[in-house]
Amino acid sequence: MTTMTKVVDLRTRPRYHPDYAAVARRRLRAARRSLDLSAAEFAAMLTPLVGYPVTGETVEAWETESTPPADVLVAADAAAPDGPGAEPTIGGVLSAIPQTLAPEVLAGAWVTCFRFGPGPARKAHVDIAQITLTSERLLAITNHPPAPRSEGRATPFRNDLQAQVANRHLVGHWRNSSDARYFGTFQLAVLPGETVMAGFYTGFASDVEVSLGPWKWARLDPDSLSGADLAAVRLQDPAVLGERIEAHTQYDAPLTLTDIEGNHAADQAGRA
Repeated sequence: MTTMTKVVDLRTRPRYHPDYAAVARRRLRAARRSLDLSAAEFAAMLTPLVGYPVTGETVEAWETESTPPADVLVAADAAAPDGPGAEPTIGGVLSAIPQTLAPEVLAGAWVTCFRFGPGPARKAHVDIAQITLTSERLLAITNHPPAPRSEGRATPFRNDLQAQVANRHLVGHWRNSSDARYFGTFQLAVLPGETVMAGFYTGFASDVEVSLGPWKWARLDPDSLSGADLAAVRLQDPAVLGERIEAHTQYDAPLTLTDIEGNHAADQAGRA
């Protein structure tokens, strides 16, 4: 008997639509800003490079609503290829990799879980990470409030992160603010639908050793956060919530605040 396997092309999923026009607009705007030019001044610089008149109004349209032509993008890159004043990035080598995902799509709250510690019985850390866009390429991320929870630790890991989008990956660095020794890198793949990110982090194990662990992020429904005082929220027991996050898929609805809140009684039940 021959078994037929149905292959699903993820590009046919309705939410998977890389916005290349938006990428081109951000790229042009970043080039102009790196040169510290007004739209009119940038237009005057572009005119002899592309061989036809460019106006300030046209530049503004290319940056906000229409798609800049290919020759304009090439000319802009040639004029400001990561020169002095160029927009900072996590790593200069990544600036050549296109953003096939608009970074602002990732803004908002995510519930995350990473595993830490030695051996097969690794502990779980859970938190709510808030992503904000700070520039054309850079994202700032904090994992509090509410207070994170790290299994087996009285003091949880509080992290500050900085990242950028390269292709459909979020790539960045993290630093622990509750213990200045810990720092590292991370790379997460943004799955189609933009409600789940999965990947790995590397971290400080010792002066001569690097640790590695999985890291899973699930989108939090923004409606469930409306009016919530996150500083007053207590997350579920990290062992229980960690398993829930790790089982969450891109096909599931975004998690809600109710899904991840816990209390002491619930923690005890989860351990039973």
